[in-house]
Amino acid sequence: MPKADVGIALYVLAAFVMFIISVPAWLLDVLLALNISIAQQSLS
Repeated sequence: MPKADVGIALYVLAAFVMFIISVPAWLLDVLLALNISIAQQSLS
């Protein structure tokens, strides 16, 4: 299994866990900022 497939699977699993488990607001803010910064890096 390639590394990219494992990364995508972990990303999807983390998304499902976030739906099930209540996450504190500060952690959602940190994860959103991380997501935006990763997306910005991939565009440039």
